[in-house]
Amino acid sequence: MENNSIAEKDPMLNYQIKQDLLETSRWGKILALIGYVGLGAMVLFFLLMVIRVSFATAISRGLQMSALAFFYVIVVALYVFPITYLYRFSNQIRKAVLTDEEMLLTTAFHSLKKLFRFMGIMTLAILSLYALIVVIFVTRFLMKTV
Repeated sequence: MENNSIAEKDPMLNYQIKQDLLETSRWGKILALIGYVGLGAMVLFFLLMVIRVSFATAISRGLQMSALAFFYVIVVALYVFPITYLYRFSNQIRKAVLTDEEMLLTTAFHSLKKLFRFMGIMTLAILSLYALIVVIFVTRFLMKTV
C-alpha cells in the first residue's frame, strides 16, 4: 500500500523530459504539416497527370501514364498513415505534458508506436522489393552470359 502512494507522489516526467517532449511535439507537428503539404503537391501532380493522360494521343503512352498514376495513388495512400500518426502524436504529447493527463500520454505513445510499426513494415517491404529486383537482374545477367 505504501509503494502505491509513493508512486502517485513521484512525477514520472521530470522538467527536462517535459521540455524535450514539448520540443519533440513542435518538431513533429512541423514535419507532419510539411508532410501534408507534400501530400497536397502529390495529389495536384496526380491530377495533372490524369489530365495529361486524358489528352494523350497514343494509347500506349496513355497506358504508361495510367500505370504511373496508379502508382502515385498507392504512394499517396501509404504516405497518409505515417503523417497522421506523427501529427496525432505531436498534438497528444503536447496536451499530455501541459495537463499531466496520463491517458493522453498513453494515447500519444500509442500513436508513436503505430508510426514506428508502420515505418518498420514499409522499410522491410521496400528492402524486400529491392532484394527481389537485384535477384531478377543478377539472374538475367547470368542467363545472358551463359
